[in-house]
Amino acid sequence: MRLHLWFAPVVLAAPLCCQPVVFQDVQARYNRSAKDRRLVETSAVLTLDDSAGKLIVKSAQQPLDIKYEDVQEVILDQRYSWCYLECRRPEGGVRPYMLRIGEDTWDKVAAKMKEAFGGRVSVYQTRRGEKIETAKLKDIDSSHSVTVDRTNRPMPEVKPDKALVVSICLPVAARYAGKGNQVKLHANDQVIAVNKMGTYSFAHLDPGEYLMVSQTENADSMKLQLEAGKEYYFLQDVYMGAWKSRTGLSMHARKIGLYELTGAYYSNWKRNK
Repeated sequence: MRLHLWFAPVVLAAPLCCQPVVFQDVQARYNRSAKDRRLVETSAVLTLDDSAGKLIVKSAQQPLDIKYEDVQEVILDQRYSWCYLECRRPEGGVRPYMLRIGEDTWDKVAAKMKEAFGGRVSVYQTRRGEKIETAKLKDIDSSHSVTVDRTNRPMPEVKPDKALVVSICLPVAARYAGKGNQVKLHANDQVIAVNKMGTYSFAHLDPGEYLMVSQTENADSMKLQLEAGKEYYFLQDVYMGAWKSRTGLSMHARKIGLYELTGAYYSNWKRNK
């Protein structure tokens, strides 16, 4: 007597750890075009696929499809919900890429980036300014004129005996770049940079302790020690006030500062009195 054995087919589900992780609440941040360098943002979908070893960004304007091994660096900046990627190009060199992550998604994206890229991920502890009375600023009555240079883009250079201070004034939206009232940056008792929305400026200072202050009708400050041969990148936020725009000050990672600088015009300012 023969026994007929029947075995039900076994379907093995892929391990959960190998399933692509998809994030919808994401925007790609990029220069509008080669001629128009202003930074804009558009909706995107971020996928981290461990099984394929790929990071994929689906975006109508700035798609990205890259192997994990070609992601050289990831910088997480929670102050602005930014995720900066430095990617190796097949033809050589690197491609910087910036994502803005939704607040409700940030922790999950940060955790997944750390899991996927390990030691290539750094979390920049952004320093934020504190309110200070404008009456305490010794150079508050100084007068300045600003010419927005939309053609020339001088790049800040590090000097071995000076501290390099770079200030970038973020516009409320790209269309406001080069407009609005002046946003001044004080270092102790003197204005060292004057911006408008969407412009940048820089200065070389002697090493030492400084009170850095971003000022419009209000003032936002932070105290720090500047070292010779080091670079410091400040972002000056702009938001609406009672009579004119108000400002905030924060200090960011060098590569994030340089990325934001690519989308800003140069502020060619001078002191009148």
